[in-house]
Amino acid sequence: MWTMIAVLASRVAMWIAAPNACEDAYIYFRFAENLIHGGGVSMNPGQPVYGITSLPWLFLMVPGALIRHPVAWSRVLTLAIELYAAYSVDSQLKGWRARLTFAVLFACVPLAAALSASGLESSAFVATSLLLWTNRRWAAPWVATLRPEGIVIAAAWAWKDRSRWSWVAIPPLVVAGAGFLLTGDFLPWSMTAKRLVYGTAAPPAGFYWLTSIVPVYLGGAPSDFRYLLPLACLLLVSLFVTRSRVAWGAIAVIVLYALSGSSFFWWYAAIPLVAMLIQIPSLAGARGFRHLWIAAIAAVVLLAPSAAKTYVNRYRSENTWFPILTEQLQGGAAPGDTVLLEPIGRIGYETRLPVIDQIGLTDKAVVRERLAGDGWFTRLMAKRRPQWVIIRAEDVTNPAGFVGATKPFRSPAERDSIFAAYQATFGLRNDRAVLYYVMHRVR
Repeated sequence: MWTMIAVLASRVAMWIAAPNACEDAYIYFRFAENLIHGGGVSMNPGQPVYGITSLPWLFLMVPGALIRHPVAWSRVLTLAIELYAAYSVDSQLKGWRARLTFAVLFACVPLAAALSASGLESSAFVATSLLLWTNRRWAAPWVATLRPEGIVIAAAWAWKDRSRWSWVAIPPLVVAGAGFLLTGDFLPWSMTAKRLVYGTAAPPAGFYWLTSIVPVYLGGAPSDFRYLLPLACLLLVSLFVTRSRVAWGAIAVIVLYALSGSSFFWWYAAIPLVAMLIQIPSLAGARGFRHLWIAAIAAVVLLAPSAAKTYVNRYRSENTWFPILTEQLQGGAAPGDTVLLEPIGRIGYETRLPVIDQIGLTDKAVVRERLAGDGWFTRLMAKRRPQWVIIRAEDVTNPAGFVGATKPFRSPAERDSIFAAYQATFGLRNDRAVLYYVMHRVR
């Protein structure tokens, strides 16, 4: 009961501090809205694309679209799953030390609260992984399908037990089939686009992922992992004392991330969080290690304020910048005007304008242009001729562009010739420089 109360309090506190969802969650919200209005699984109605990571989560967001409160719905649904997971794990752990350690970790690690408020599937994925650890077999299909890497965790749980394999193998096949019927793709196109556009790095470039499971800071690790370093120490010790197949599945995913050089997005930190929430409380309840609960709680108490500030600031920066850009479009764009932009989430959801996704997560033609070589932005603008462009200042001033292996323009002259047809109507600034330009086509 106390664990559930602590989780509830921490989640509500994060909701108050960050009233809006994560930027990428608004992609789900727009897809869900298009789905209920007959537009299919799409960013732009009538243009089906598997542009979201989790098809099950998309369908779970449909009630939020129906009641027109997607942020509230995503949070209430996530919280309900988390509270059930908290109750189930608390009932399974032995000894007050283990239960207290779990309560503090699940409630007070800021990453857990930030994921819960995000509107993404990550927190539900963490909670269902915890339920799988308690041997709720029905959780296996959710773990295997809520996120692509979940099949590794579910497979680890089912290892050497044939009776479990049907729970793990069949649901991903069903989801893949549904994806193909709805969009023409078996796997999320957004995942393929990220691999093609962001790229993957050969070892050891991706080894910073290991910072989340070993107590050594590896260069390039994001702040999310630096905050988890003390808990990584306890996680490493726990692996020599108590072993969970679910936790080992999560660790296997992290190793795969490291070896493949996978790009980092902060919600991917849900994977090490799964291992920590399972292993560290179990260690605190093991004979000979029962005083380590003090170290776990101390680590959380000492690091939580600065980590919480990081996540709240991320939410607040998005809640400051993107509404301003949204207002600029709403004030000048006509219904049906196309807009080329990145990021596409909140601006696309609130303006309802047809979107050309500059990264290509929801637009395969954009990825093809990017892969065709330097000057991809020039070719894209010439072919699609959007009425509006929201572009990062870095894409204008930096020859290499914001992200991707190919350059947006082959020369400054080419860049200037493209933008000669556009008028900059607004520049979004922070206290140091311009961050985004809003441009309108005038000829």
